[in-house]
Amino acid sequence: MTRPTEHAKMRFAYVAKAGAAAATHFDKVPITEEKNALGHHSLAVAFAHLARGLEDLSDGLRATYMLLEEVKRMIAQQNRPGR
Repeated sequence: MTRPTEHAKMRFAYVAKAGAAAATHFDKVPITEEKNALGHHSLAVAFAHLARGLEDLSDGLRATYMLLEEVKRMIAQQNRPGR
């Protein structure tokens, strides 16, 4: 099973690719209506992947905190007097 942080890494790679695609559409002279539309579409794709990647990072961080709480609870149980 893929971890949320690995998902985020893949999504951020898509962001880089879509951003590069947008740059190639906007860098071409003359900027035609078609190139402009393709550039804006690429930017929209990049932002969508960026948002999803941030959600994945949030999920990963939440899972890390939950695991940390479990570890702290286990340590507290082991350190109780009479154990």
